[in-house]
Parts: sequence; structure tokens; C-alpha cells
Amino acid sequence: MISVVIPVFNREDLIRETLNSLLSQTSKEWECILVDDGSTDNTEAIIQEFVQNDNRFRFYKRPVNSLKGPSSCRNIGLSFSKGEFIMFLDSDDLLLEFCIEERLKAFEFYADYDFLVFNMDIFSEKLPCINRTEILERPFENWINNFMTLAGSWQTTAPLYKTWYIKEIGGFAEQIEIFEDFEIAVNALFNSKKFKIFKNIDYLYRNDESYFLKHVDLNYEKKVVASFVKLLELYDVKILSKVNSTIEREALKNNSIISYYAIFDRYIVKNVGVFKKENKKIIRFFYRQNYIGKFKYFKWIIVQKILFRFYKIKGLGLYRLINFLMK
Repeated sequence: MISVVIPVFNREDLIRETLNSLLSQTSKEWECILVDDGSTDNTEAIIQEFVQNDNRFRFYKRPVNSLKGPSSCRNIGLSFSKGEFIMFLDSDDLLLEFCIEERLKAFEFYADYDFLVFNMDIFSEKLPCINRTEILERPFENWINNFMTLAGSWQTTAPLYKTWYIKEIGGFAEQIEIFEDFEIAVNALFNSKKFKIFKNIDYLYRNDESYFLKHVDLNYEKKVVASFVKLLELYDVKILSKVNSTIEREALKNNSIISYYAIFDRYIVKNVGVFKKENKKIIRFFYRQNYIGKFKYFKWIIVQKILFRFYKIKGLGLYRLINFLMK
């Protein structure tokens, strides 16, 4: 059986569609654990309709003393799960009707594997026309590098884990609001050699107007940068500290620096007044943990202290100069 864990917060407009995608599954071998994160709309009432009509649905509320956020809710759902396998579905996404059946079939062929990863299609208001494909592996990539440099080849719902394995690696990192899917992907990949990546599409990821609007909101950007700082620290403790090879450790450190460049380009440099404190924290972290040497450290500090003050002055090319000096 597959346990499907869904964190929920104010989804009265979409949760019915998501839960109906579970009811439409060709396989009946599933349970659905919904964990509410403090909804203030009609979400709970809608979910209770499904709970009363089908005992495979179970509903819990996040305790007030637990951290708020989807990661905390996912871990609560994990603690109540009864299935041999587990997947984490977002409350606005949809499973295609064959998803559960084909994922279980895949594990019949790879019974000793810790997790299998599948593929998605993106939709907005209209559902795409899905062309089902055979189960074929993607070309090999260095998947840890992929996630640590913020490329992120799969989303939270893509993996199907053995439940014991996701518990063994500690579940989701509750202290980060953004990048929790990157953190758990790197953690899962680092601790296992037994996984497979498949090409077949079996679920749909919602990418509508609200998705894009939140990415241009300053409060959201603050969460991104704050979460990124914590993500670097988690990687250092959970991953780099366990690597014995100096060459491999330096390569992983370089991945973190590459990811910092991406965050700097997209968020920090355009709002240096807002992110000055976080940027300084990142620079000091890299220096203290020997990611960078003294030359680069002092160069970055000078950029922070001097050029950041004048970046709004037009015509001086400071934006381009800052980006150049930071690299």
C-alpha cells in the first residue's frame, strides 16, 4: 500500500479536485493522510466529506506547538502512515489515474531499491493532453550536484519512497520554508545507491497565475533567502561533514557556492538593502567553513561594505560590477 501525505492550508478552491484524483485511481492500494496547517477557510469541511465517505482518507491538524509549514505537516503525516511506501502530494496538484498502480508495479521490478522517481507534466487552468510513455530511465546525471546547484530535476511528488527509508534519513527539514524538496532530495540521494529515475509522467503540477505572483512578492523573496541560509548549514552538517574524500568534499562545497551565485543574481543584488544582513551571514559561513579563502572573503566583504551603498545610482554600471566582483 502507498501512503499519500498531503499538507493543506486554505485550499477550499482546489482540494476537492486533488482528492478526486485519488478516488479515480485504478489501484485501490492507497491511504490518504491530510494534515491541516491552520486553515481559516472551508478546507476542513470539504476534507471531512471525503473522510466520512471513504475510510482511506484520514485527517489531522498540526499541533499548535509544532512548527508551521508543509514540512512539519509532511512529517506528521509520515508518523501516521501505515503503507510500505510513501509519497508526498501537494494540495493543488493531481495524480493521473494510473499513478498508484504503475508506481507499485515499478517497485515489483526493483523490490530492493529505497526509492523510485517519476515524472510530471505542468498544467494551469486546462489539463494538458498526456501521452503515456514506457517506463524508461533518463540519461544519467550527477543528481546531487543537480539539486545542490538549485537545478532541481524533480518536485516533491516525484519520488515514491519506502517508508522505512524516509524515516531513517529523518524526513523533511522543518526549519526551512523554501527548498525543503531540494534538501530531502539531496539527503535521500546521498544516503542511497539504490534508486531509479524514470521518464514516465504520472502526475500533474499546477503552475497557474498565483504560482507566478508569489515569486515576485518581496515577502516570498525574504523567505527564499532566509531558507537558503539554513539550507547551506544543513548541507554542511548532513552531507559534507560525512564525506571522507577531500576532492568530493571540495566539489560539494563548490556546488554550494554555485547555488549562492544563483540566489545572489536573482534576489540579493536587486535588493541589497533588504538582504545585506543575510548576504554577510552567507559570506562569513563560507569563510568559517573553508569554502572560500581569505582573498575571496575580503573581496566579497569590500563589495558588501562599499559598493552595496551605491548600487541604486544609475549610470555607474554598479549592478554589473557587483555581479562581476562577487564571482
